[in-house]
Amino acid sequence: LEKRISGLQLEQFISISLVLIVTGLTVCIQYQIVFSITNPLSEAVSKFEMLAKGNLQHRIEYKGDDEIGVLSNSINYFIDYLSGLLRVIANLTNELKTIFEEISDMTIQLSSSTMNQAASTEESAAALEEISSSFIRISESIEKEAKDISEIGDITDHIAESVMNASKSIHVLGTIVETSAKEVKKGEIVIG
Repeated sequence: LEKRISGLQLEQFISISLVLIVTGLTVCIQYQIVFSITNPLSEAVSKFEMLAKGNLQHRIEYKGDDEIGVLSNSINYFIDYLSGLLRVIANLTNELKTIFEEISDMTIQLSSSTMNQAASTEESAAALEEISSSFIRISESIEKEAKDISEIGDITDHIAESVMNASKSIHVLGTIVETSAKEVKKGEIVIG
């Protein structure tokens, strides 16, 4: 009878030990899963905060094919898209500057031509034709730039909509992460 009792006690000890080991492994796996989700999301939130401050140099480095990987790739694409738009805006600004310089040069040339050709009616008529041609070119250039600026406005509206959608997605993910973190803490309290 004593052997049987000691055998049962040994079996009970082994069973309890196995349960504790399995529980410990389960907790470790849960922590690994939670941190594999929360760390990339935290990085994404950090990158969006940098983006909101105007820093377009950072990218999210996550190589997974899951939803977080898709989100990371989308954020990186969005940052590249914004950088491209800023380059386009800078180029258009330079073009406008060149056009305004040309307008200024044309105005100076026009003034000089008008003063030099005041003596002759025929020369004055030629100068007026040149002025008219210059204003037509200027008007065409201004119309072209106005169209470009309008397109930039459309692109900016699209970007604003994309940022709002991304912000909503991040907010939802943040809520999910926060809820998961609370569940993990509850699990720690129950285990502890």
